[in-house]
Amino acid sequence: MKGEFLKKALAAAMALLIVSGGIPAKPFTDIFSTSAITAEAVAEQTVTYTIEHKTENGRYIYYLVGSDGSSGMLLDAKWVRPTNVTLEMGDDITFDVDAGGNVFTCNYDTKSYDMLGFYDYLNTNEYDFTITSKTRIIKHVQIDGKGYVKFNKAKTSIEADGNDKTITVHWDGGSGGNRLGAPGKFIVTYAPPVQTYNIKYELNGGTNSASNPSTYDDDKSLKLEEPTRTGYTFGGWYTNSSFSGSPVTNIPEGSSGDKTLYAKWTINEYTITWKNYNGTILGRSIVEYGKTPSYGGKIPTKPSNAQYRYSFKGWSPAIKEVTGDQTYTAQFSSTVNKYTVTWKDGDTTLEKDTNVPYGTTPTYDGEIPTKEGDTKYTYEFSGWSPNVSKVIGNTVYNAAFTQIPKSYNVTYMVDGEVYGEVDTVAYGTELTPREIPVKTGYTFSGWSDIPETMPDKDIVITGTFSKDEHSITVPDDIANCSVESNKTIARYGDLVTLTINTESGYYVKRVKAGSVIANRTGENTFSFNMPAEDVTIQVELLKKVPAKPATCTENGCIEHYESESRMVYVLMYGEFYGTLRQAVTISKLGHIYGEPVWNWSEDNSSASAVFTCPRCKDEETIDAVVTSETIAPTYETDGKIIYTAKATFDGMEYTETKEVTIPKKVLVATVGDKKYDSLKAAIDAAYSDETIVVYADVYEPDVNPGHDQTWGCYYKNIELDLNGHTVTFGTLASNYGITIKNGTLNCEIVNISNYFATLTLDNAVLNTPEAEDEYSQGISWMADRVEIKNGSTMVINGNAYFNGWYSDPFDFNIDETSTVIMNNVLLSGSNEETVLAEIGEYLPAGYSFGKLEDEYSYRIFNADGELVTDHVTLRQPVRTGVTIRSVDIDGDITSTKVYVETFTKGDYTVPASPYLDGYDFVGWTVNGKLYTNADDVQTAVEALVAGNPKTYITVAVVYEKKTDSFKVTVINGTLSDGESGDCYQVGTELTATAAPAEEGLQFDHWENNGVIASYNEVYSFHVPSKEITLKAVYSSAETEIEKCGTAFIESVTPVNGNRLAFVSKVSVPEGARILKAGILANTEENLNGSELTTDTAKFTRYDSSKCYDYLAYKFTWTNGNVSEDDVWCVRSYLVYRDKNGEHTVYGELVRADLNGIITE
Repeated sequence: MKGEFLKKALAAAMALLIVSGGIPAKPFTDIFSTSAITAEAVAEQTVTYTIEHKTENGRYIYYLVGSDGSSGMLLDAKWVRPTNVTLEMGDDITFDVDAGGNVFTCNYDTKSYDMLGFYDYLNTNEYDFTITSKTRIIKHVQIDGKGYVKFNKAKTSIEADGNDKTITVHWDGGSGGNRLGAPGKFIVTYAPPVQTYNIKYELNGGTNSASNPSTYDDDKSLKLEEPTRTGYTFGGWYTNSSFSGSPVTNIPEGSSGDKTLYAKWTINEYTITWKNYNGTILGRSIVEYGKTPSYGGKIPTKPSNAQYRYSFKGWSPAIKEVTGDQTYTAQFSSTVNKYTVTWKDGDTTLEKDTNVPYGTTPTYDGEIPTKEGDTKYTYEFSGWSPNVSKVIGNTVYNAAFTQIPKSYNVTYMVDGEVYGEVDTVAYGTELTPREIPVKTGYTFSGWSDIPETMPDKDIVITGTFSKDEHSITVPDDIANCSVESNKTIARYGDLVTLTINTESGYYVKRVKAGSVIANRTGENTFSFNMPAEDVTIQVELLKKVPAKPATCTENGCIEHYESESRMVYVLMYGEFYGTLRQAVTISKLGHIYGEPVWNWSEDNSSASAVFTCPRCKDEETIDAVVTSETIAPTYETDGKIIYTAKATFDGMEYTETKEVTIPKKVLVATVGDKKYDSLKAAIDAAYSDETIVVYADVYEPDVNPGHDQTWGCYYKNIELDLNGHTVTFGTLASNYGITIKNGTLNCEIVNISNYFATLTLDNAVLNTPEAEDEYSQGISWMADRVEIKNGSTMVINGNAYFNGWYSDPFDFNIDETSTVIMNNVLLSGSNEETVLAEIGEYLPAGYSFGKLEDEYSYRIFNADGELVTDHVTLRQPVRTGVTIRSVDIDGDITSTKVYVETFTKGDYTVPASPYLDGYDFVGWTVNGKLYTNADDVQTAVEALVAGNPKTYITVAVVYEKKTDSFKVTVINGTLSDGESGDCYQVGTELTATAAPAEEGLQFDHWENNGVIASYNEVYSFHVPSKEITLKAVYSSAETEIEKCGTAFIESVTPVNGNRLAFVSKVSVPEGARILKAGILANTEENLNGSELTTDTAKFTRYDSSKCYDYLAYKFTWTNGNVSEDDVWCVRSYLVYRDKNGEHTVYGELVRADLNGIITE
C-alpha cells in the first residue's frame, strides 16, 4: 500500500532529523522524498555517529577477543550515519582503538554504512581512540560510551580538541581493570570547509599570464601576475572598469566572493630616425605604437662620380606602422656615364667607338691587323697596347705583333730507309742527334755529321746495321720424351723447327728455346725464330686426369692435366692454362635441405620441423621451442592466441606461427562505466545500490546469484535494469532488496527459496517455474515489501511462502498498471493474517483465500466457494471517482496520467498541489466529492476512517486544462499537425521534423527560443504557456557532430503569491536512455557564488521511474513558501546513458523571484 509506505519512510526520516542534529522540520511543500533531507556544510559542522546493537534475551551481544586471539561471542552491531548531514564527497571516517596492544579499526563505509563494534577482553585500563577524517579538519571529538562497561570507576564520556585531520582521545579507566566496551556515540565537530570563488579577468585586449588561476581559495593569499599586450605597458589590476583607486597585486587570505579584475594599459611611444645614404641624420620624430610615420625635411641628395649620376627614389625599409624604434635610410637611383674608344695600327686609325658606357669592356670589330715576314721569321698579331679593360674614360689602343722563327725538316735514314718521324725544327734551334738505334741480332755503324744549330733549310742524317749468329743446344736428359732440331747454329731471326717424341699418357704443354717460347705447329712439332742469344731447348710435359662426378658426401673433378710438381692445367682451344686445384675440383654437393615441414601437436603446445634433402632423401627432425602470446578479445574485436615455434638447424633459425581465434566478448551487462560478459560477474562486482544494465539476453539456468549467501549478491541492494532483455537464472536471492526493471527475469529451479528483503518490479516481468505438482514449492518470499509497478507482471506457481522479517506488517503493492498471476498457488506466511490481507486486496471481486481440509497452506476460491486451479490475475481494484489531472504525493508532476491513490489509515496527510503547466488547480476529491480547502479534505478523510477503518478512500488532486493558445513558429522544418505560425492550446503535444539538408550540409540540432533543445531530427514537445520559435540548425557535412543530451528551464511561473513553479525540458539522442530528469534549486544567498550542482543544491527534484522510455521529457516542480527577498537559482538536471556510458547534464542557470525570471 503505497501511501502508507511513503508515510512511514517520511516519518522515519523526520525522526532522524530530530535525533541526529536538531534540524527543525521543513514545510511539507518543500519535502517530496526522504532523499531530499540535507544540510549545507558552510560552517563548523557537528556529526553524530551512533551504534545500534542487537539484543538477545534482554542483553547486548558483542564479539570478545582474548589476548591469544581465541573465543568470542557474536557481535551484531551497525554504525549509522545521520541522514541530515551532507559530508564532502568521499569523506570516509576511520576509528582506530589501541587497547592494550590490540588495535581495532572501524571503517565508516560510505556505501553500506556497516561498521564493526569493538570490545577488548584484556585487563588494561587505558585506551587511545584515534579518529581520522579523509578530507575534513577535526576541531573537537566527544565519545560517549553507553555500551557495555565493566567494573566501576569507568568513564562513559571523554572528549578532546584539535585542529587536524587526525585527533587522538585518551581514556584512562583508573585502577581495578576497568575497560570500555563499544561506545554508543562518536560526536565529531568539523572545521568549516575551504570556500572557492571565481576570478574573472577583463584583459582589454591583453593576454593573461598562465600563472593567474580562474579561482581562489579563502584560506590562502593569491599573488596576481602581470598580463601582456603588444605595444602597451601594463598599468596594474583594478577592481573597477574606471581604474579608480589603487591597483591590486594580490587577493589577501580571508577574502570572499567572486572577483572581477580589470587590466589597465598605457600605449608605448617610439623614436623614428631618418638618415642619408652615408649615415648622415636628416631628422628624428616620436610616434605612438600603431601609427605610420612621415618625413617632412628636404629631399635627400647624393653627388655624381665618374661612373654615375644619382636621383632620390625613397626609403629603406618601406615605411609601415610603428611597432618599435626604427631607422629609415634614403635610397637613390643611378644613371651610367659614356666615353670614346680609338683603335690604331701605328699611325693608322682602324676604328673609333663612341658612347661606350662606363664599366663596359670595349670590343674591336674590324679586320685583324697584319705584318709581312722574311726567310727566317714570320709576324703574328698578339693584341692591343695597353691591354683592353673596362671603360673609365676616353681611351686609345695600338696593335701589337709577335716575331715567330720559320721551321725546316730534319730526316734520319737507316740502311736507306727513313728512321722514325721527320722532325720539324725552328730556325736557330740547337740540334741534338737521336739515340743510337738498337736492333736485336744486329750491330749499328753510327750517325753521319750533324750541324750545331738548325740552318734556314732542310737536312738528312744517315746510318747502317750488320746481322749476328748464335748456337742451339738440345739436352740429353729430358724425362719421358726425346727432341730433334733442324739446326745447331742460326743467325738472328732464322726459323728453327723441333720434333718432340713423348711417352704414352704424357702431353707436351710447352717448349722453350732459352727465353723464347716455341710455337706449336702440330701435336708434337714446334718452331721458333732464332733470338739474339745462344739457346738451350726445354720441354714441359703434363699427365692427363679424367673427369669424375661429385656426390652429396664426396668431391669430384673435371678433366684436367697435372705437371710433375702437381700443378693443375686445363686444355682450352688447343692450349694448356694453369689454374687452381679448386677450379677443377667439384665439391661434394652436401645435403640441400629446403624449408621444413612443420608438425604441430593437437593442442599446439609442441611442434617439430622436418628437413629433407631432395637428392639423397636424407631427413632430419628438429624439436621446436613453442611459445604463445594471447591477445585478449574485447567487446569490439576478436582475440587470438599466437603460437610461435622456433627450431635451429645448420646454424639457421626457422620460425613458424599459428593463430587460433578467440571470439570477441559479448557485452552482457555494465555497472557504471565497467563492462562484463557475464551477468553473474556484474552482479558480484556491483556495490550495493548500483544499477546493473543488461545488454543481451542471458540464459544461465545453473547460476543462482546470492543463493549461497555470499557477498556477490546476498548482502547488498541489487538494481537490475534488463534494458528490454530476458534473463534466465536458476534462482535469485538477496538479504536486502532487489529491483528488476525494463525486461523479463525467469527463475527456473523448483523447490529453491528466493530471498528478498524487498522486491520491486518496475516495467518488468518475473516468471517463476511451474510446480512439479500442486505441493511443490515454486517460490518462497522472505520479503519486507513487494512492489509491482509501471506495467510489470509477476507469475507465481505452486507453493508460495511470504515472511516479513524486517517489516511489521508485511507490505504488498500492485499499481494500477501492473498484475500478479498466481497459478494453483498454495500461499502461506510467517504472519498469515497480514499476508492474506495484503495480497487479498488485489484478488478479483468475490475471490478469497481459504484452506482445504488437512492442508497447511491457503488456496484461492472463487465467489461460489469453488477451488480455483487455473491462473488468477491480481491487479488494482477498480476505484470510483473521476480525476482530470493529478500529481504523485512526492511532488513529481505527470501531466498525462490519470492518478488514483488509496488510503486505509487515519494518519493521512493531504497531498500538495504543485503547479501544472497548462492547467489550473481546482481542488481535491475525496471519494469523488470536491473540496477546495486542505483542512476540509483532512477532516473528510478522518471522518471516513473513523466510521469504517477498513474503508477504501480515493483522494486525488484535480486540475482543469487551460484554454489559452499560443503561437508556435517552426523554421527549417514542419509540424506533424498544423502549420508554422498557428496557435495551439497549452499542453498540446506536437512533433517537429527538420527539413532535408542542402548539399554539403547536415542536420545539427533544434533550438527552442535560441536554446539548444534536441539533436534528433524529429522533436516532440508540449506547447507551453508562451509563444515559442523552433529552428532547425545545420552544419557542414564534414563536421563531426557530438550528439549529447540537452536540458533547459522552459518557464518560471509565480503561483498563489508565495510559490514558484519551474518547468524543465530535457532531450537525449536516439539510442540513449533518460535515467533522471528534473531540477536543481537553491537560493542565491545560500550558493554565495558557488556553482549550482547536485552537491550545492538545496533541492534536487527529478523523475527516475517514468522518463526512461522517452527521448524528450518535461518535468515540473513547485517550490512553496518563497520569501519576497529570496532570489532562487535553478538549473535543468539530466542524467542519461548511451553506448559510451553515463552522462550528467546541467542546463543554463536561471535566476527568479516572486515576479518571475530575472533577466538583468
